Amino acid sequence: MLLLIAMAYAGVYAGVGFGVDVSGEPARDRLAALFTTLFLDNRSFPMFAILFGYGMAWMVSRQRAKGTSDREVRRLLRRRGFFLLLFGAVHALLVFPGEILTSYGLAALVTGWLLLRSEKAIVRAAVVFAVFYAITVPVAMVGMSVGSATQGPEAFALPGYLTVEDWIGRVVGLPFGPVFIAFAYPLLLLVVLGYRAGRAGLLDDPAGTPPPRSRPRRSPCHTRSEWALGREVARAAGAGPVHARPALRGGPGRTRTPHHRRW
Repeated sequence: MLLLIAMAYAGVYAGVGFGVDVSGEPARDRLAALFTTLFLDNRSFPMFAILFGYGMAWMVSRQRAKGTSDREVRRLLRRRGFFLLLFGAVHALLVFPGEILTSYGLAALVTGWLLLRSEKAIVRAAVVFAVFYAITVPVAMVGMSVGSATQGPEAFALPGYLTVEDWIGRVVGLPFGPVFIAFAYPLLLLVVLGYRAGRAGLLDDPAGTPPPRSRPRRSPCHTRSEWALGREVARAAGAGPVHARPALRGGPGRTRTPHHRRW
């Protein structure tokens, strides 16, 4: 995911904005633009936003499980949002004006209260944001296309560091970056969908397996490979080692093989 984000922003650092028209460019550039749109712009950005919302929901559920009051949880959410704004603002000023941390901080402050409401409230908010972005995203994309056509690549050029005008541009642009991203891209919708996924616990047990009776019959080699893969995924997710279940070691209806004995 981090590699995909780095690739997605490589063009911005080269002075080319998102969604630039390449219809008149060579075939290799059109192919690169297609790849970027499908696997970077429309894959890495949504996944990060959803995972951010999922992590927020997971944090709230852990705090509530420990008996933390809603007032304290609300304070924790606000603190996380403000710190994201702070870190993002520093990074936007010194490195990249389109820093996404500020947008995540804004999303946490605007939508974090939903984590203390019912699932129906989260679903209703997702519907409202979907309607909202059905209007704002096309408008923003058209505006970016018009700016690129009228001003050229300079419309998306990043401010430098050598002149007073460069630093003024960086300071003035600080509050506009997160607001623009929140309107031009479905950030708030994706974060709220992450809230809903976190409530449902869709990623809480990446190595979980269904009950033996509901599993289709597979060869021992396939089952062993899947279990090993699930174990490594669980370790990567910080869940610790996952032990093989009895059914995976040769339960009823399965033929014992040397693979089973080596487990």
